[in-house]
Order: sequence, then C-alpha cells, then structure tokens
Amino acid sequence: MDGTGAARWPALATASVVLVLLAAGVHLLGERSGGRALAFALGIGAVLGIVLQRSRFCFYCHARDYFERGDARGLLAIVAALAVGTLGMHVVMSGWLPVPQPGRLPPDAHIGPVSWALVLAGLAFGAGMVVSGSCISAHWYRLGEGSPTAPFALAGAALGFVLGFNTWNPLYSATIATAPVPWLPHHLGYAGSAALQLAVLALASALLWRRLPPARNAAVPASFGAALRALLRGR
Repeated sequence: MDGTGAARWPALATASVVLVLLAAGVHLLGERSGGRALAFALGIGAVLGIVLQRSRFCFYCHARDYFERGDARGLLAIVAALAVGTLGMHVVMSGWLPVPQPGRLPPDAHIGPVSWALVLAGLAFGAGMVVSGSCISAHWYRLGEGSPTAPFALAGAALGFVLGFNTWNPLYSATIATAPVPWLPHHLGYAGSAALQLAVLALASALLWRRLPPARNAAVPASFGAALRALLRGR
C-alpha cells in the first residue's frame, strides 16, 4: 500500500465511526421510552471520549506527573474541571430542588452516604490505578489506540464489578444503609456551598500554581487546517 492509501485509512475509519454514532443517535431518538436521554448520553459520551483521548486526561497520570516530576499542570486541569462541575451541578440541583430543605435531596443526584466503606473503596480504586498504570477512562481510550495492556486492566475491572454486584446487598446493609448522607446546601444553602467549594479549589490552585514548569514557546499554526491537524494528531 502506498503512502497515500495508508494516510487515508485513519480518515476513513474516523468517518465510519462518526456515521455509526450518528445513525445510532437517530435510531435512539426514534425510541419512545427514554430515547432522547439515551441519544444525548451517546453524544456526550462520544465528545467526552475525544476530549479524554486528545488531552490524555487521567487522574492517576496527572498525580504521577506531579509527585515524580513536580509538574502540576495536570492537577490544575483537574481542579479547573471540578470548579466548572461544581458551578454546573449547583445550577442543576437548584432547578431540581429550589429550596434545599433538610431531609430532602434532589432527585437523581446520586448523593450517597459517607462511611468508612467510602474511604476503603477509594483506597482500593487508587491501588487498582497504580497497579494497572492508569484510570479506567484512560484504559478505554488506550484500548482504541491498540494498547496490549488495556484489555487485561478492563477485564480485571469487569471482574471487580461482578464481585461488587454479588456482594452489594450484605455490604450495603452492614456499612452503608445506616451511614449519614451529608449535603452542604442543607447547612449553607446553594450559594454558601458553592462559595466554600470554590474557595477550597482556589486554595488548591494557589498551592499547585507554584509547581508549574517553565513556560515553553509553542509554534503558532499557520492556518486553520494546520491547527486542526495539530489538534487531531498532537496533544
């Protein structure tokens, strides 16, 4: 195969994936029960996958860069994402539950109980990321890149989910069912809750900002096409 034919394959594969996603979205929109929500989730998932893959957005990788090389750029990106998500979630939750009265929680907000089981689960999840070398989201986009280790990491995660489902009822009854469900808007209101969280994130940003690497002069793309190629082929 000549160079021109080899260069066309990625473009053809990309176009095929986009067409499949569009066809699936149109099909889901035609479904009567929850089709619109599923189509929206499919579109958001596709966009999120592109952003994660092109930006190499991985919690473990960013933390490793910081502790091993003193590069805080990745952790600052996580803090920025948390700040945007905090504001967005407060706007959404205020629409679901305009007055955050004690004893009531916004529907479908997935505000869970807090207990020692949450800490233990977080440590187990972090240990899994260290052993496998990435978080689950990174393994998914590395699977598409042809990573030989991603299938084994994802298979291990799937096994963990199976074990979790099979042990959920007794563990939930023993550790989570009676745990408290703290929610800041119950105590501070939406404005106070958002202000407190943003203040904590601002403090974290100020501390991380001191560990930024020296600025590097990046080449400015000569045209829109060059900028698009740099976005799709570079980082």
